[in-house]
Amino acid sequence: MFIAKGPGTALGIARHAIDTLTQTAAEKPARCYTFGERPEAPKALRDDVYIQDDVARVETLLTSAC
Repeated sequence: MFIAKGPGTALGIARHAIDTLTQTAAEKPARCYTFGERPEAPKALRDDVYIQDDVARVETLLTSAC
């Protein structure tokens, strides 16, 4: 009985971590990339393609675990 209820806590913590990341990503700056000799214009963390890909993968893993 107790083993069946154990994963719920971990999944809730993971959900809260994803929600917190998506909320704070609008305020934090992303890493600057360079194209040739000039740097890319500054952008927010939520606009970074690699962050969007990672968040989508984590969302998929979390949803499939539920």
